[in-house]
Amino acid sequence: MNTLLESTNIESWQQQTSFGHAIQGFHRQVENPEQRVHFLHGTGFSAGTLIPLMHLMPESWDCYISNIPGHGGSTWNEDRAPNWLEMADALAESIRKKMDVENKGPVVGIGHSFGGMMSQEIAAIMPIRKVLIISSIKSRKELPPHFSIIKKLGIQHVMSKSVTLASLPLWGKYHDYVSKEEQTLFKDMVDRHSSSDLRWALTQLSGWQTPPMREGTELVHIHGEGDRTFPIKRIQQPVHVIKGGGHFMVYKQAELVGDLIKSSLPGD
Repeated sequence: MNTLLESTNIESWQQQTSFGHAIQGFHRQVENPEQRVHFLHGTGFSAGTLIPLMHLMPESWDCYISNIPGHGGSTWNEDRAPNWLEMADALAESIRKKMDVENKGPVVGIGHSFGGMMSQEIAAIMPIRKVLIISSIKSRKELPPHFSIIKKLGIQHVMSKSVTLASLPLWGKYHDYVSKEEQTLFKDMVDRHSSSDLRWALTQLSGWQTPPMREGTELVHIHGEGDRTFPIKRIQQPVHVIKGGGHFMVYKQAELVGDLIKSSLPGD
């Protein structure tokens, strides 16, 4: 990812928040942009996984990617893990300041997986013009039943980094981590987090409730036909389906995802 940054006009940024920690990410800023968009990555990953997608956006778009607190260069300076609302508040504050929402108006929120759910949480806190979710869910009804079972039985408490890495050959290809490169990327992601981080993410996901986004906020859902994490059969309309797309299509099939993003924001 560093090579991509060195060869383009994408720069790193950091925004201090009133919560006592910093939000870090990347931006490609332009004068008089046609669109102003903000990207959020999936849990465990970092803003770097979305840089290839940012490259595919029109050069007239002002694009920002934030690292979720506790990911990439974004910090969380408390011993306890944050909850959904605390994370969303911190990110919303950062977006307001960094993208100058007060003077330039609402932006478009784009999120992958956990980032799509978090983008909806942010849209419940502050004005967001449109939310695009990728390989994510917009209703608890779309969450596979096993996530509810995990919460009821407390299975998340026995999850660990070692168990996750050791079992990757058994479930990795099923969840779209097929090639050696993709599995290495996943392993690197897990290595950057503790077992408690992984348990936190599973707990948050299994207990998620759809937030009440502000009235008038449009939601666009882009999903892969072959997504096994959030199976397409549970995804409710409206949704744009990418044939053959899996849960990691935001990285593996970035061009197809990018085309749908651009067609969903035709200079509106």
